[in-house]
Amino acid sequence: MNGSGQIQHTGGTFLVFLPTTPLHFALAVSLCLTVSDVFAQSEMSVSKELLSASSRKAIVAAAKSAEASGMSKQQVAEGKLLYGIRNEDASYLASAITEIETAAIGFTPQQSLSGISSIEQFRGLIAYARALMALEDNDQDEFRKQIEKGFWLFPEQASLFGRVVAREQMKERMNYLRIDFASTLLDTSGNEVPLAQLLGNGRGILCFCWRASAIEGSTALQSLLAAAANLKKAEITLVGVNMDRSNADIVARDFQKANKIAIPWLAEPAGAPFSQMWEIGQVPRAVLISDRGRILFNGTPNEPAMWKAITELSPGYQPPSRE
Repeated sequence: MNGSGQIQHTGGTFLVFLPTTPLHFALAVSLCLTVSDVFAQSEMSVSKELLSASSRKAIVAAAKSAEASGMSKQQVAEGKLLYGIRNEDASYLASAITEIETAAIGFTPQQSLSGISSIEQFRGLIAYARALMALEDNDQDEFRKQIEKGFWLFPEQASLFGRVVAREQMKERMNYLRIDFASTLLDTSGNEVPLAQLLGNGRGILCFCWRASAIEGSTALQSLLAAAANLKKAEITLVGVNMDRSNADIVARDFQKANKIAIPWLAEPAGAPFSQMWEIGQVPRAVLISDRGRILFNGTPNEPAMWKAITELSPGYQPPSRE
């Protein structure tokens, strides 16, 4: 893969329409196609719109364009399925699932826009979609059933399926925790800052957990910083928390100064109490704490599940556009 987000191949260029984030990288690699061998230029443009849609408005418009251009029902349904999976939009998937499952009946791999090579793979993605729908309905039994089905039908996507399983298991463990707002972090001068001070009279705290070894060029941080003002309006305080094991406050101070960061920029105290409590391994990590001390999200920053948790905590909040 080169820096432009394309996968180079000796027989041509594969265009990747799914995002190459950790959550969807495996899916993106599998679902690609040698476009030059199949599509005319106009068809390629319509297909790209359909496969890269990142909002309800965009997928509705792309589907209409695709239908008007003569694209098959299977191809339109495939685009809708991949949109729903990519954005974890369970309610949209529920509205489109009949159309998608109808397309599976006569699925033809040669017509696939994204390189799905068998009906089993297509049904595996449908199972994953149904698993997301089950989570929306808080139906854990159905979630497990559909995830197992997805693994069986499309084992190449084990990392995609496993990621949502790991997130749900983390969510279940975090449900047992209650945060003591008397707990303290350190500011960049080494002074203690109680969580209660950060919360104030707000609805919650969103912690961006990081280490010096995994921060440079972080798009996750830039996205959250861009959302900080709107989060504040939603009564959610965005804070940075450095979790280096030594001199964390100094590391935080130097990074904050070098990058002119205006949000509270703090550090974990000695003994790594938050790293242990929040099970922080790989960073960056986002942890959303409600005003009642509950952990509402603990996972990769900017995942759809993070924004969903924020909107549930503060219903008036509008997540940033993914366009």
